[in-house]
Amino acid sequence: MIDISVKFQQFNSRVNNTALFYYLLFLILHTLLYCYISNLHNVKISYIFLVLNSMLFVVLITSYFKQPIFLLYHLVFSIVFQNVLVGIGNTFTSYQTSGLNVKLLFIYKELLAGLILIYLFTRYINSLKFIKFEKFFIPLLLWIGFSTIMPSVANWESKFFYIRQYLMVFICYFLGRLIYFSLKNNPKKIYSVFKMTIWLGLLSVIFGIIFNFIGRDSHVWQDWFNLKYVLEAKGLEGGDPNWDTPLGPYLVPRMFSIFFDVITASYFLMVALVCTLFMKKNIPLIFIRVILFVGLLLTLGKGALAIYLLVLVWIFFLYVVKIRPRTFVTPLMSFLTLFFLIAYHSGFRSSAIVHFEGFIQPLLNSPTHPFGNGIGSGGVYYAMLEGIDAWEVSSMGTESFLGSLLYQLGYPGIIFYLVFFIGCIRYMLKFAYKGRIEYKLVVLTGIMFALLLVSSFQEATLGLNYSGILTIVVGFTISLLQECGKFELTSDK
Repeated sequence: MIDISVKFQQFNSRVNNTALFYYLLFLILHTLLYCYISNLHNVKISYIFLVLNSMLFVVLITSYFKQPIFLLYHLVFSIVFQNVLVGIGNTFTSYQTSGLNVKLLFIYKELLAGLILIYLFTRYINSLKFIKFEKFFIPLLLWIGFSTIMPSVANWESKFFYIRQYLMVFICYFLGRLIYFSLKNNPKKIYSVFKMTIWLGLLSVIFGIIFNFIGRDSHVWQDWFNLKYVLEAKGLEGGDPNWDTPLGPYLVPRMFSIFFDVITASYFLMVALVCTLFMKKNIPLIFIRVILFVGLLLTLGKGALAIYLLVLVWIFFLYVVKIRPRTFVTPLMSFLTLFFLIAYHSGFRSSAIVHFEGFIQPLLNSPTHPFGNGIGSGGVYYAMLEGIDAWEVSSMGTESFLGSLLYQLGYPGIIFYLVFFIGCIRYMLKFAYKGRIEYKLVVLTGIMFALLLVSSFQEATLGLNYSGILTIVVGFTISLLQECGKFELTSDK
């Protein structure tokens, strides 16, 4: 019996090593292709090859090697190194004439997430049992389809951008739901994704501090990293990166790290910090949290910082003080609404005011267009395409996810979203209070509550780049609860 067990362990070890070897080969090929494609004028054939290679990777790593955890590793890798690979790739040659092809690379990670979702759905269609609140995704999908074809001022690029934006939270969620069935024999492997995120967060802070010592006007950013093409792909042709923010009469520098984007950097560090909440408490973890938190502060990422602080407040009152959720939420929302109004009318000059207006104005104007103005007809990306400053069209929901959602999809769209988020929170809380309060479920419900709240004043909150990894973990946990009837991830070992 012992011999059989040892042989089985040796077999698993060989399979794991083979899977790791294949993944490293795929990673090398992916990196080279990514750099190569970033500098091509005609990108179709190379990009198709990248996608086909990714499809082969998804099938082999899931079905043959049975190591779907590598899929999540690669999503994390793509989030962290997306911009820096594009910048480095553009140092090779001078074929590039615009940043258009880089947009294809920027949506690669979303495309990869979609490929993984479709493949896992075909494999586990009989295992996935929809919960009541999840069924509202179908009418939302139909409403987005109707909104896409209705007459509006939006062009097709803006429409596709916001279709992707509004569906991404569901893609991440259901990806987590389905990947659980591939990992159900060893669900604790999800902790390895947390650890990878934490270590990459630390690496980001180190590079961020180094980069901050280099002058903002240094030739390095164009000569080494070709920031021009990264900005063009983000719709900022001829513009400046968002490396400073107004704070009263001052322009304060922000840490951008290898992301070259302070919002992406801030959200990734927030995700890394939240991941530490799931790990065992020890002395090194304290130092890691301090470093990550300092890095988050240096980005001055208001949305990311608000999410992390809201999660901590949620944990304190629900887990430490043991106040029931309903008793806690009402006074918190009252306090935040009061704070929100005071900040809005204070007259203090900050970019935060633009975010507040992006939610308040569409809300006040919503009775005039209860069914929305059509997808793609508002928001930051629409403003960029039209060459309009975001703060000049706050009535269209710029800088606010819920504001742009309300402006574009009207009351039906925002109701479907609220039902999904509230249903998800209630479902996890039902298990969190079975017997002893389950700490990690309290953390996850806090995440969903914070994401919903912060999305009212930041448009990027629910993207794969920003909170996607956390949403995948929430979906993973929902499947675990539905299958087991309890939360079983009690250790990070």
